[in-house]
Amino acid sequence: MALAARGACDLGAGIQQIEDDNMRQALKKQARQVWWEALGMALALTLLTFLLSLVV
Repeated sequence: MALAARGACDLGAGIQQIEDDNMRQALKKQARQVWWEALGMALALTLLTFLLSLVV
């Protein structure tokens, strides 16, 4: 998300600025979505681990 937040990307040839505003917005949106999904998965796994520790 750090590169997308700065309006940049790295496709293997080094960090490059994204000139297209629509592409920049789409990448920022996708980066936010991935971040939220990762956070949700981490919270779910933490809760599951906690609940399993109560049972075992």
